[in-house]
Amino acid sequence: FNGEHSNVISDWFSNIVTLDIDDKKSNLKDTLYYWKDDTEFKSWATPILNSLGICDLKFDHKVESVEDIVKQIKKDQEKIKNSNEDNKQLKDKAINIFDNLLDFVTSSSIEQTEDIDFKTVKVIKNVDDDDYPIPLYLESSGTIKLIHLLSALYKSSKNGEILLIDEFDVKFHTLLSKYIFKKYHEINKK
Repeated sequence: FNGEHSNVISDWFSNIVTLDIDDKKSNLKDTLYYWKDDTEFKSWATPILNSLGICDLKFDHKVESVEDIVKQIKKDQEKIKNSNEDNKQLKDKAINIFDNLLDFVTSSSIEQTEDIDFKTVKVIKNVDDDDYPIPLYLESSGTIKLIHLLSALYKSSKNGEILLIDEFDVKFHTLLSKYIFKKYHEINKK
């Protein structure tokens, strides 16, 4: 026994990636940023989305300035100051936390933050050469789940990793599951 077999097993396990399907916001954010920034991902994902009648994904960014963040912190701090909390020590600690947060935000070099505005995410469907934006939340739960999974499927297949997804097929039609596996294996062969 020279460790050869144990190294093979260890290497196999090190290539396993698990996906937390309950972390919907993070999964969707990953997919949308890949869609916007990675042309290879977009060309890989487009046929999958096209099979659902989706030709594009659109979304807006919300940009918050430091001033907006400071206003929100001060507003929340005022709520605590004016609350009916009887525990003065707890109230003082909370106010102190907000003071430290204000110091941090105002002393940082960040001028603004940018994030996806999830309320604006739309799937674009093309009917008779006309585009129709439909809010993502109006899509079926299977379509929404697929969009959430796309970046994880792509990253793991591109990196030659094994992706574990608990109850993968929940909310998916059998034919859609089969199609996703086919696309996953196509890119894994490269």
